[in-house]
Amino acid sequence: ARPYFDRADVIVSLDADFLGEGPAKLAAARAFAGRRTVRDGAGSMARLYVFESTPTITGASADHRSAVRASAIPSLAAALALQESARTGRVITPG
Repeated sequence: ARPYFDRADVIVSLDADFLGEGPAKLAAARAFAGRRTVRDGAGSMARLYVFESTPTITGASADHRSAVRASAIPSLAAALALQESARTGRVITPG
């Protein structure tokens, strides 16, 4: 999966430290930061919701951070997918 942080209005991170780990962390941080600054009245800032079992850099950057057990992440992903499917009318599968 390739996230497009620069296009997102809402970002949900499920036990993933995309700002602190991995080979694409600099590109992810740059794209994420680009949507966190409102320039010249152009739109609104992206919001970051983080659900994590261990504190991370991504969690420290979140607008809303929730500590959850690692074992609860799959059911949380399924619940979010179900809620988004109901909201949009599209079938969304956590993956």
